[in-house]
Amino acid sequence: MNHLKLVVVGPNECGKSYICNYLSETVDQVTGGYHPTSGVRILEYEQKVKIKGKTSKVEVELWDASGDKKYETCWPAIFKGCHGVVFVYNPDNLNHVNDLQNW
Repeated sequence: MNHLKLVVVGPNECGKSYICNYLSETVDQVTGGYHPTSGVRILEYEQKVKIKGKTSKVEVELWDASGDKKYETCWPAIFKGCHGVVFVYNPDNLNHVNDLQNW
């Protein structure tokens, strides 16, 4: 089975965890209000993909990285071995647009 590591990054409160939960079909047990991710949260799931007419399964790791700058020293380790990066931000928040430059 193929393996894919994707890192999801962006500023605080932009919806990274929501997107990761949606993609991995994970139901977040925490309800009500904002609960920031501490460090990184890894979600694993299998996804069927079609490549050149053939369907195969891919084991996906979604690394939901905290946007809190206090974890900035961990970011190089989080990116190690990743196959792709998903940038998430709220376009209505000008601070989020500027914060993307940190990544």
